[in-house]
Amino acid sequence: MAKGTQEKTALGAMGDLFGNVYQGAESTDASGRPTVDIGNVLQQEMLIYESETPLPTDSDPLSWWKASGSKYSHIAQLARRYLSIPGSSVRAERVFSTAGIIVNKKRSALDPENVDRLVFLANNL
Repeated sequence: MAKGTQEKTALGAMGDLFGNVYQGAESTDASGRPTVDIGNVLQQEMLIYESETPLPTDSDPLSWWKASGSKYSHIAQLARRYLSIPGSSVRAERVFSTAGIIVNKKRSALDPENVDRLVFLANNL
């Protein structure tokens, strides 16, 4: 694989993982090169975040992120994305339905690990 293709793939993977956070932190100069490295931005925010005093176990993390999100603009977006509960069960039902289609009478002897892999591939490709 050519180096340019590898970089595009890596950027695509970062975009998939970080979504708008990744795109919003990077801008380009007149020559089209990035002027801000998202890795450095996220690393700095993580260093500041890790220096915070841990929350007590009885406190509400969503309230903390709401109050402190402005200090950590990029990782706050990630926290909202990955710590929130989906609003419906549609996704879980879709996965269950896919498993029902994959495991039929002729394939009932499939190893559970292989079923997991097939369901994952069916829902993520």
